[in-house]
Amino acid sequence: MIEHIYIKNYKAFEKENIPLEEHALLIGTNNSGKTTILEALDLFFNGRLRHDYIRDKEKDVKIECSINEKRYRKVFSPPTFFLNRQASIGDFSSLKDMLYLFVPKDVDPEYLAEELLRVNMHSKVKGMFEEVLPLAYDYLDGVKDQDSISFSRMDINLEIGEMKESKSQDWFTRVLKGVNADNVIVGIDHIEDHFDTDLLYQLPHFYGQSIVTTKNDDLIKDYPYFVQALYKEDVKKETHTTLRVGQNQYDKTMLLVEGKYDVAWFEKALKLLGKYQDYRVIPCGGYGNIPHVEEQLRKAGFKTLVVTDGDVRNKTSLNREVIELYADVDYINRKFQTNFDAMPKRKWQLFKAVHTKDDVLKKVLSSWAKNHLRLDSEFVQELKEKLA
Repeated sequence: MIEHIYIKNYKAFEKENIPLEEHALLIGTNNSGKTTILEALDLFFNGRLRHDYIRDKEKDVKIECSINEKRYRKVFSPPTFFLNRQASIGDFSSLKDMLYLFVPKDVDPEYLAEELLRVNMHSKVKGMFEEVLPLAYDYLDGVKDQDSISFSRMDINLEIGEMKESKSQDWFTRVLKGVNADNVIVGIDHIEDHFDTDLLYQLPHFYGQSIVTTKNDDLIKDYPYFVQALYKEDVKKETHTTLRVGQNQYDKTMLLVEGKYDVAWFEKALKLLGKYQDYRVIPCGGYGNIPHVEEQLRKAGFKTLVVTDGDVRNKTSLNREVIELYADVDYINRKFQTNFDAMPKRKWQLFKAVHTKDDVLKKVLSSWAKNHLRLDSEFVQELKEKLA
Protein backbone atom coordinates (compact mmCIF):
# COMPACT_ATOMS: atom_id res chain seq x y z
CA MET A 1 0.00 0.00 0.00
CA ILE A 2 1.18 3.53 -0.79
CA GLU A 3 1.41 5.36 2.52
CA HIS A 4 2.91 8.65 1.33
CA ILE A 5 3.75 10.24 -1.96
CA TYR A 6 6.39 12.97 -2.33
CA ILE A 7 6.21 15.13 -5.45
CA LYS A 8 8.83 17.65 -6.51
CA ASN A 9 8.84 19.97 -9.51
CA TYR A 10 5.70 18.58 -11.11
CA LYS A 11 2.54 20.46 -12.01
CA ALA A 12 0.82 21.77 -8.84
CA PHE A 13 3.70 20.95 -6.51
CA GLU A 14 7.06 22.62 -6.18
CA LYS A 15 7.74 20.24 -3.30
CA GLU A 16 5.13 18.42 -1.24
CA ASN A 17 4.55 15.22 0.71
CA ILE A 18 1.01 13.86 0.92
CA PRO A 19 -0.11 11.07 3.29
CA LEU A 20 -2.43 8.47 1.82
CA GLU A 21 -4.50 5.60 3.16
CA GLU A 22 -5.67 2.27 1.80
CA HIS A 23 -8.73 4.05 0.44
CA ALA A 24 -8.56 7.84 0.18
CA LEU A 25 -10.71 10.65 -1.10
CA LEU A 26 -8.84 13.81 -2.16
CA ILE A 27 -10.65 17.12 -1.89
CA GLY A 28 -9.66 20.75 -2.23
CA THR A 29 -10.06 23.88 -4.30
CA ASN A 30 -9.09 24.14 -7.97
CA ASN A 31 -5.33 23.79 -8.55
CA SER A 32 -4.78 22.41 -5.05
CA GLY A 33 -3.06 19.32 -6.47
CA LYS A 34 -5.73 16.59 -6.42
CA THR A 35 -5.21 15.57 -10.05
CA THR A 36 -1.44 16.05 -9.79
CA ILE A 37 -1.24 13.28 -7.19
CA LEU A 38 -2.96 10.81 -9.51
CA GLU A 39 -0.82 11.88 -12.48
CA ALA A 40 2.37 11.65 -10.42
CA LEU A 41 1.47 8.05 -9.56
CA ASP A 42 0.93 7.41 -13.27
CA LEU A 43 4.46 8.71 -13.88
CA PHE A 44 5.90 6.64 -11.03
CA PHE A 45 4.29 3.34 -12.00
CA ASN A 46 3.66 3.67 -15.74
CA GLY A 47 6.34 6.13 -16.86
CA ARG A 48 3.88 8.58 -18.37
CA LEU A 49 5.61 11.95 -18.04
CA ARG A 50 4.02 15.14 -19.30
CA HIS A 51 6.80 17.57 -20.19
CA ASP A 52 4.40 20.51 -19.97
CA TYR A 53 3.84 19.62 -16.29
CA ILE A 54 7.50 20.18 -15.36
CA ARG A 55 7.71 23.40 -13.37
CA ASP A 56 11.44 24.09 -13.82
CA LYS A 57 12.99 22.48 -16.88
CA GLU A 58 16.47 22.82 -15.36
CA LYS A 59 15.70 20.74 -12.25
CA ASP A 60 14.90 17.10 -11.56
CA VAL A 61 11.38 15.81 -11.27
CA LYS A 62 11.16 13.54 -8.22
CA ILE A 63 8.34 11.18 -7.32
CA GLU A 64 8.83 9.16 -4.15
CA CYS A 65 6.41 6.65 -2.71
CA SER A 66 6.51 5.10 0.73
CA ILE A 67 5.15 1.59 0.18
CA ASN A 68 4.80 -0.80 3.09
CA GLU A 69 7.32 1.30 5.06
CA LYS A 70 9.94 1.23 2.30
CA ARG A 71 11.11 4.20 0.22
CA TYR A 72 11.05 4.15 -3.57
CA ARG A 73 12.14 7.30 -5.37
CA LYS A 74 12.21 7.85 -9.13
CA VAL A 75 14.19 10.80 -10.45
CA PHE A 76 13.72 12.19 -13.97
CA SER A 77 16.61 14.48 -14.92
CA PRO A 78 16.97 17.21 -17.55
CA PRO A 79 17.31 17.73 -20.41
CA THR A 80 15.61 14.51 -21.59
CA PHE A 81 13.85 13.70 -18.30
CA PHE A 82 14.45 10.02 -18.79
CA LEU A 83 14.59 7.99 -15.59
CA ASN A 84 17.87 8.69 -13.78
CA ARG A 85 18.58 5.29 -12.26
CA GLN A 86 21.71 6.43 -10.42
CA ALA A 87 19.77 9.08 -8.50
CA SER A 88 16.73 6.88 -7.86
CA ILE A 89 16.21 4.96 -4.62
CA GLY A 90 14.75 1.51 -3.97
CA ASP A 91 14.52 -1.99 -5.37
CA PHE A 92 11.90 -1.46 -8.05
CA SER A 93 11.85 -5.14 -8.98
CA SER A 94 9.93 -5.69 -5.75
CA LEU A 95 7.11 -3.55 -7.20
CA LYS A 96 6.83 -5.42 -10.48
CA ASP A 97 3.47 -6.96 -9.59
CA MET A 98 2.01 -3.74 -8.16
CA LEU A 99 -0.11 -2.12 -10.86
CA TYR A 100 -1.61 1.35 -11.12
CA LEU A 101 -4.74 2.04 -13.14
CA PHE A 102 -5.25 5.75 -13.77
CA VAL A 103 -8.69 6.94 -14.86
CA PRO A 104 -8.40 10.62 -15.91
CA LYS A 105 -11.24 13.12 -15.88
CA ASP A 106 -11.47 13.05 -19.68
CA VAL A 107 -11.37 9.23 -19.92
CA ASP A 108 -12.74 7.65 -23.08
CA PRO A 109 -13.87 4.02 -23.61
CA GLU A 110 -10.89 3.05 -25.76
CA TYR A 111 -8.39 4.24 -23.16
CA LEU A 112 -10.22 2.48 -20.33
CA ALA A 113 -10.44 -0.77 -22.29
CA GLU A 114 -6.73 -0.61 -23.10
CA GLU A 115 -5.82 0.00 -19.46
CA LEU A 116 -8.04 -2.82 -18.23
CA LEU A 117 -6.45 -5.16 -20.74
CA ARG A 118 -3.01 -4.19 -19.46
CA VAL A 119 -3.96 -4.69 -15.82
CA ASN A 120 -5.89 -7.92 -16.28
CA MET A 121 -3.32 -9.60 -18.46
CA HIS A 122 -0.33 -8.79 -16.25
CA SER A 123 -0.10 -11.82 -13.98
CA LYS A 124 -1.32 -14.90 -15.82
CA VAL A 125 -0.82 -14.05 -19.47
CA LYS A 126 2.27 -11.87 -19.29
CA GLY A 127 3.94 -13.90 -22.03
CA MET A 128 1.00 -13.35 -24.35
CA PHE A 129 0.92 -9.59 -23.87
CA GLU A 130 2.59 -8.66 -27.17
CA GLU A 131 0.29 -11.02 -29.07
CA VAL A 132 -3.00 -10.14 -27.41
CA LEU A 133 -2.68 -6.35 -27.23
CA PRO A 134 -2.51 -5.85 -31.03
CA LEU A 135 -5.56 -8.09 -31.22
CA ALA A 136 -7.32 -5.76 -28.82
CA TYR A 137 -6.39 -2.80 -31.01
CA ASP A 138 -7.93 -4.60 -33.99
CA TYR A 139 -11.14 -4.96 -32.03
CA LEU A 140 -11.12 -1.30 -31.15
CA ASP A 141 -10.59 -0.39 -34.80
CA GLY A 142 -13.53 -2.58 -35.87
CA VAL A 143 -11.41 -5.06 -37.85
CA LYS A 144 -12.54 -8.27 -36.13
CA ASP A 145 -16.01 -9.78 -36.34
CA GLN A 146 -16.34 -11.01 -32.76
CA ASP A 147 -18.44 -8.98 -30.33
CA SER A 148 -16.33 -9.26 -27.20
CA ILE A 149 -12.98 -10.06 -25.62
CA SER A 150 -13.17 -12.17 -22.47
CA PHE A 151 -10.50 -12.85 -19.84
CA SER A 152 -11.50 -15.44 -17.27
CA ARG A 153 -8.54 -14.36 -15.09
CA MET A 154 -10.52 -11.39 -13.78
CA ASP A 155 -13.90 -12.35 -15.24
CA ILE A 156 -13.94 -9.21 -17.35
CA ASN A 157 -16.03 -9.04 -20.50
CA LEU A 158 -15.53 -5.88 -22.54
CA GLU A 159 -18.38 -5.48 -25.00
CA ILE A 160 -16.54 -3.65 -27.70
CA GLY A 161 -19.56 -2.74 -29.79
CA GLU A 162 -21.27 -1.17 -26.78
CA MET A 163 -18.04 0.49 -25.74
CA LYS A 164 -17.75 2.34 -29.04
CA GLU A 165 -21.34 3.55 -28.86
CA SER A 166 -21.79 4.36 -25.19
CA LYS A 167 -20.14 6.57 -22.65
CA SER A 168 -22.80 6.03 -20.02
CA GLN A 169 -22.02 5.97 -16.31
CA ASP A 170 -23.48 2.47 -16.17
CA TRP A 171 -21.02 1.16 -18.75
CA PHE A 172 -17.98 2.82 -17.20
CA THR A 173 -18.98 1.58 -13.75
CA ARG A 174 -19.59 -1.98 -14.90
CA VAL A 175 -16.27 -2.39 -16.71
CA LEU A 176 -14.24 -0.88 -13.87
CA LYS A 177 -15.67 -3.57 -11.61
CA GLY A 178 -14.03 -6.13 -13.92
CA VAL A 179 -10.86 -5.95 -11.84
CA ASN A 180 -10.67 -7.84 -8.57
CA ALA A 181 -7.08 -7.92 -7.33
CA ASP A 182 -5.23 -6.80 -4.24
CA ASN A 183 -2.18 -5.78 -6.28
CA VAL A 184 -4.02 -3.13 -8.30
CA ILE A 185 -4.20 0.52 -7.22
CA VAL A 186 -6.85 2.61 -8.94
CA GLY A 187 -6.74 6.39 -9.21
CA ILE A 188 -9.93 8.08 -10.45
CA ASP A 189 -10.11 11.80 -11.17
CA HIS A 190 -13.55 13.40 -10.65
CA ILE A 191 -15.33 10.10 -10.11
CA GLU A 192 -18.76 11.70 -10.39
CA ASP A 193 -18.16 12.66 -14.04
CA HIS A 194 -18.20 9.13 -15.47
CA PHE A 195 -19.23 6.64 -12.79
CA ASP A 196 -22.24 5.83 -10.66
CA THR A 197 -21.62 7.42 -7.30
CA ASP A 198 -22.14 4.08 -5.54
CA LEU A 199 -18.87 2.91 -7.12
CA LEU A 200 -16.91 5.07 -4.67
CA TYR A 201 -18.06 2.92 -1.77
CA GLN A 202 -17.59 -0.34 -3.70
CA LEU A 203 -13.99 0.21 -4.81
CA PRO A 204 -12.49 -1.51 -1.71
CA HIS A 205 -14.15 -4.74 -2.86
CA PHE A 206 -12.35 -4.66 -6.22
CA TYR A 207 -9.02 -2.89 -5.69
CA GLY A 208 -6.21 -3.18 -3.17
CA GLN A 209 -6.03 0.60 -2.89
CA SER A 210 -8.17 3.40 -4.28
CA ILE A 211 -7.33 7.11 -4.53
CA VAL A 212 -10.17 9.24 -5.81
CA THR A 213 -10.86 12.94 -6.32
CA THR A 214 -14.26 14.62 -6.21
CA LYS A 215 -16.00 17.96 -5.88
CA ASN A 216 -19.31 16.38 -4.94
CA ASP A 217 -20.26 17.39 -1.39
CA ASP A 218 -22.66 14.46 -1.01
CA LEU A 219 -19.81 12.02 -1.70
CA ILE A 220 -17.49 13.85 0.69
CA LYS A 221 -19.94 13.94 3.57
CA ASP A 222 -20.76 10.22 3.36
CA TYR A 223 -17.35 8.77 2.51
CA PRO A 224 -16.47 6.27 5.27
CA TYR A 225 -12.71 6.14 4.71
CA PHE A 226 -9.81 8.62 4.67
CA VAL A 227 -10.49 12.15 3.39
CA GLN A 228 -7.37 14.16 2.56
CA ALA A 229 -7.96 17.89 2.24
CA LEU A 230 -5.43 19.72 0.09
CA TYR A 231 -4.80 23.42 0.50
CA LYS A 232 -3.29 25.74 -2.08
CA GLU A 233 -1.91 28.10 0.53
CA ASP A 234 -2.92 27.46 4.11
CA VAL A 235 -5.93 26.19 5.96
CA LYS A 236 -6.84 29.61 7.36
CA LYS A 237 -7.42 30.97 3.86
CA GLU A 238 -9.43 27.97 2.73
CA THR A 239 -11.95 27.41 5.47
CA HIS A 240 -14.46 26.07 2.96
CA THR A 241 -12.23 23.08 2.24
CA THR A 242 -11.95 22.32 5.94
CA LEU A 243 -15.71 22.53 6.42
CA ARG A 244 -16.29 20.16 3.51
CA VAL A 245 -14.23 17.49 5.28
CA GLY A 246 -16.92 17.32 7.94
CA GLN A 247 -19.85 18.32 5.74
CA ASN A 248 -23.14 17.33 7.35
CA GLN A 249 -21.47 14.95 9.80
CA TYR A 250 -22.72 16.67 12.93
CA ASP A 251 -22.83 13.37 14.80
CA LYS A 252 -19.03 13.25 14.54
CA THR A 253 -16.56 15.27 16.55
CA MET A 254 -13.95 17.07 14.51
CA LEU A 255 -10.58 16.12 16.06
CA LEU A 256 -8.17 18.94 15.23
CA VAL A 257 -4.45 18.12 15.17
CA GLU A 258 -1.43 20.16 14.20
CA GLY A 259 0.01 18.53 11.08
CA LYS A 260 -0.64 16.06 8.29
CA TYR A 261 1.87 13.57 9.70
CA ASP A 262 -0.18 13.34 12.90
CA VAL A 263 -3.27 12.05 11.12
CA ALA A 264 -2.10 8.44 10.78
CA TRP A 265 -1.33 8.28 14.50
CA PHE A 266 -4.74 9.54 15.56
CA GLU A 267 -6.74 7.55 13.03
CA LYS A 268 -4.97 4.32 13.96
CA ALA A 269 -5.52 5.00 17.66
CA LEU A 270 -9.21 5.73 17.07
CA LYS A 271 -9.59 2.42 15.23
CA LEU A 272 -7.89 0.53 18.07
CA LEU A 273 -10.18 2.23 20.58
CA GLY A 274 -13.31 1.50 18.52
CA LYS A 275 -13.93 5.24 18.13
CA TYR A 276 -13.12 5.74 14.45
CA GLN A 277 -16.75 6.32 13.41
CA ASP A 278 -17.18 8.98 16.12
CA TYR A 279 -14.43 11.34 14.97
CA ARG A 280 -12.95 12.89 11.85
CA VAL A 281 -9.31 13.90 12.14
CA ILE A 282 -8.46 17.25 10.54
CA PRO A 283 -4.85 18.47 10.18
CA CYS A 284 -4.66 22.24 10.57
CA GLY A 285 -1.24 22.99 9.08
CA GLY A 286 0.36 23.99 12.36
CA TYR A 287 -0.66 25.03 15.85
CA GLY A 288 -1.22 28.66 14.83
CA ASN A 289 -4.10 27.70 12.52
CA ILE A 290 -6.01 25.63 15.07
CA PRO A 291 -7.93 28.48 16.80
CA HIS A 292 -9.20 29.77 13.45
CA VAL A 293 -10.24 26.32 12.21
CA GLU A 294 -11.95 25.51 15.52
CA GLU A 295 -13.84 28.79 15.47
CA GLN A 296 -15.11 28.24 11.92
CA LEU A 297 -16.18 24.66 12.64
CA ARG A 298 -18.02 25.66 15.78
CA LYS A 299 -19.81 28.44 13.93
CA ALA A 300 -20.92 25.84 11.41
CA GLY A 301 -22.33 23.69 14.21
CA PHE A 302 -19.63 21.04 14.56
CA LYS A 303 -18.40 19.54 17.80
CA THR A 304 -14.62 19.88 18.11
CA LEU A 305 -11.77 18.46 20.14
CA VAL A 306 -8.24 19.84 19.92
CA VAL A 307 -5.15 17.73 20.69
CA THR A 308 -1.80 19.46 20.30
CA ASP A 309 1.82 18.47 20.73
CA GLY A 310 3.16 18.61 24.29
CA ASP A 311 5.42 21.58 23.58
CA VAL A 312 2.29 23.76 23.46
CA ARG A 313 1.52 22.89 27.09
CA ASN A 314 -2.19 23.33 27.54
CA LYS A 315 -4.91 21.06 28.89
CA THR A 316 -5.44 19.31 25.56
CA SER A 317 -1.74 18.74 24.86
CA LEU A 318 0.02 15.40 24.68
CA ASN A 319 2.37 14.56 27.51
CA ARG A 320 5.34 14.32 25.16
CA GLU A 321 6.65 17.29 23.18
CA VAL A 322 5.93 15.78 19.75
CA ILE A 323 3.99 12.74 18.65
CA GLU A 324 7.13 11.09 17.20
CA LEU A 325 8.42 10.58 20.76
CA TYR A 326 5.80 7.84 21.21
CA ALA A 327 7.49 5.64 18.60
CA ASP A 328 9.25 2.38 19.43
CA VAL A 329 12.89 2.93 20.39
CA ASP A 330 14.07 -0.33 18.80
CA TYR A 331 12.47 0.68 15.51
CA ILE A 332 14.11 4.12 15.70
CA ASN A 333 17.54 2.59 16.36
CA ARG A 334 17.15 0.07 13.56
CA LYS A 335 15.74 2.46 10.99
CA PHE A 336 17.98 5.47 11.64
CA GLN A 337 21.15 3.86 13.07
CA THR A 338 20.77 5.58 16.44
CA ASN A 339 21.68 4.02 19.80
CA PHE A 340 19.04 5.22 22.27
CA ASP A 341 18.56 3.10 25.39
CA ALA A 342 15.09 4.61 25.67
CA MET A 343 13.12 7.19 23.72
CA PRO A 344 14.47 10.68 24.48
CA LYS A 345 12.35 13.04 26.52
CA ARG A 346 12.92 16.11 24.36
CA LYS A 347 12.20 16.52 20.66
CA TRP A 348 15.52 18.21 19.90
CA GLN A 349 17.36 15.12 21.17
CA LEU A 350 15.49 12.92 18.70
CA PHE A 351 15.81 15.18 15.67
CA LYS A 352 19.47 15.93 16.34
CA ALA A 353 20.40 12.24 16.61
CA VAL A 354 18.57 11.22 13.44
CA HIS A 355 20.64 12.35 10.46
CA THR A 356 17.80 12.93 8.04
CA LYS A 357 15.36 15.70 7.25
CA ASP A 358 12.63 16.32 9.80
CA ASP A 359 9.92 15.68 7.21
CA VAL A 360 11.43 12.30 6.33
CA LEU A 361 11.53 11.29 9.99
CA LYS A 362 7.91 12.36 10.50
CA LYS A 363 6.82 10.56 7.36
CA VAL A 364 8.58 7.31 8.30
CA LEU A 365 7.17 7.34 11.82
CA SER A 366 3.71 8.16 10.51
CA SER A 367 3.91 4.94 8.49
CA TRP A 368 5.20 3.09 11.55
CA ALA A 369 2.22 4.29 13.61
CA LYS A 370 -0.22 3.24 10.92
CA ASN A 371 1.17 -0.28 10.92
CA HIS A 372 2.44 -0.92 14.45
CA LEU A 373 0.51 1.03 17.06
CA ARG A 374 -1.21 -1.27 19.55
CA LEU A 375 -4.03 -0.82 22.01
CA ASP A 376 -1.60 -0.85 24.93
CA SER A 377 0.68 1.78 23.35
CA GLU A 378 1.22 4.80 25.57
CA PHE A 379 -0.07 7.20 22.92
CA VAL A 380 -3.28 5.20 22.42
CA GLN A 381 -3.99 5.04 26.14
CA GLU A 382 -3.27 8.74 26.53
CA LEU A 383 -5.68 9.59 23.74
CA LYS A 384 -8.29 7.33 25.33
CA GLU A 385 -8.20 9.53 28.44
CA LYS A 386 -8.68 12.69 26.36
CA LEU A 387 -11.69 11.19 24.58
CA ALA A 388 -13.39 10.20 27.83
